[in-house]
Amino acid sequence: MKTNKLTADIREIAYFLKRHLREDFQIYSYALIGIFLGICISVNYLLDFEDSILDRYKSSSQGIFFYFLFYAFPYYTAVFILQYFNKSETYLHKTEYWTKSLVCLLLLAMSSAIYPHESLLASLSSYDERYFITKIFSNIKKPLLFIPPFLLLSFYYDRTTQGIFGLKRNGFKYKPYLILLILVLPFILLVSTQSEFLATYPQFKAWKITQVFGLKHWQMTFLYELVYSLDFILVEWFFRGALVIGLSRLMGHQAVLPMVCAYTFLHFGKPLEEALSSIIGGYFLGVIALYSRTILGGCLLHIGVALTMDLSALFQHSMQGATH
Repeated sequence: MKTNKLTADIREIAYFLKRHLREDFQIYSYALIGIFLGICISVNYLLDFEDSILDRYKSSSQGIFFYFLFYAFPYYTAVFILQYFNKSETYLHKTEYWTKSLVCLLLLAMSSAIYPHESLLASLSSYDERYFITKIFSNIKKPLLFIPPFLLLSFYYDRTTQGIFGLKRNGFKYKPYLILLILVLPFILLVSTQSEFLATYPQFKAWKITQVFGLKHWQMTFLYELVYSLDFILVEWFFRGALVIGLSRLMGHQAVLPMVCAYTFLHFGKPLEEALSSIIGGYFLGVIALYSRTILGGCLLHIGVALTMDLSALFQHSMQGATH
């Protein structure tokens, strides 16, 4: 019985994907959006745009504006491409669409540009303490930014909808996501041996600093991974929750591709392979969220992949003697 139920769950996910492609796929719009993303990815990694140019404006008065343009550009480009090839859609004329999409993109820009812990950093004389605080606070600012506006948007526009942008257990089946996680493990283990990957992961390198605030290295690592996981829940809530589930009542199946484009830009500071895989992963998780109406599966898969990447990188660094 359990095997039959698992098979049915997997078939349901496959049905979601087939249904979405049947309803959404249009060769010209998909091709044009694919070319657009290809050009943007090439330009970013050739010029190191996100890291070397855009990051200069972090924590500045211009930062929110430039990051808003950075994320709005791919999102609305995809929206207008889809509209051009699907002129029957009318959501661009609705105030609710513009309110939700603009607020979401503004929040995303703020989460990239604002560092509320800078005053705390200024009071710390130790580099090691500043490093640890920066890593922790970088992952807990999204709840402070996202939760109040999302609650207000949901209360005003989606009062009759169950769950707040996909935060609900109904429709969540965890076993297929565990299988998917197992399937991507070989790829993670393969890329974890590459120098570019190890330069980025794990995100928190406890061995590079001394013990701070009375915490041992393993305690600092555990605390970081905890808030790191929380950050991924907020990422899922934003991209698959707000941008897909929250806007699908207006956009229908067209909510997925614009989200994927903005999600890809979010990964422009990461290794190229991760940015490319975010296109497939974002599309896959977006489709499932659209039809299951829950983001919990995406949260489970996203956190599982992220923690596996960190653990794989920790293992590789330890084999190279970096953690000693």
